[in-house]
Amino acid sequence: MATLDKILAAMGQVGADALEMPAGEIPFFRTAEGNRPITKAPIPQANLLAYLKEVSPSDIGALLDELRPCRFLYGEHTVAVDFTASGLLVRVTRA
Repeated sequence: MATLDKILAAMGQVGADALEMPAGEIPFFRTAEGNRPITKAPIPQANLLAYLKEVSPSDIGALLDELRPCRFLYGEHTVAVDFTASGLLVRVTRA
């Protein structure tokens, strides 16, 4: 099972509306009660890219290799990838 699948399963279990994974920061679920951290440690950008490449279509993988923003559907979710001044930001919402 892909790492992102495990995270998305947990997202459903807690009833989160969205998942945000900023590189180098602690990822969190957005819930009606507020933000809920999903790890105790930050996830490095290289790991986040690996999680995405594991599940993304090949054309999206090429954009990720070039560190370009992109968006794709994954199951019942929309995955948005942005590269900001502080690094990679992944947002996942229900499609």
